[in-house]
Amino acid sequence: MSEDWNILVVDDEPPIRAELRYLLEKDARVGQIAEAGNVTEAVESILSNKPDVLFLDITMPGRSGIELAETLQNLKTPPVVVFVTAFAEYAADAYNLDAVDYIVKPVEDARLSKALDKIETALGARRVVHAPSQPLRLTVDRGGKKVFIPVADVCYFEARADFCNAVCAEGTYLINESIS
Repeated sequence: MSEDWNILVVDDEPPIRAELRYLLEKDARVGQIAEAGNVTEAVESILSNKPDVLFLDITMPGRSGIELAETLQNLKTPPVVVFVTAFAEYAADAYNLDAVDYIVKPVEDARLSKALDKIETALGARRVVHAPSQPLRLTVDRGGKKVFIPVADVCYFEARADFCNAVCAEGTYLINESIS
């Protein structure tokens, strides 16, 4: 099953971006791949495309990948970050910024595959955290009995004096309680 991750590759060297794109396109979980040559382009792409994953070089002209990753922590749901760099000495800094992985160039298929598995785990954990523990439902009066209806079935709510109705495709119901 394809996940169709939206990925942004940020590196100041076009051949490196092209190679990483080539390797990523082999994986069925990967959807759209965008590229940026520096942090400024990356910020523009992040704001407009909202990528799920960032493959981020550290040393680039101007602002560094570390600085970008620090800024991303201010987002409500920042993209998952994998640092891809020629310098192993930045690994500790990268992990302090909650990077999912740290790959040293040149990128090899097997190493990238491990990073993609870590991304899948990280993105899966986000979905679990944001999923409600049970479907939202309302307690309503149906023929004198209290029953539950899914909130998703409600077309709109109708406020009347001191009570409220839930209007659904199959009928109108008096709400007995708040959302549970």
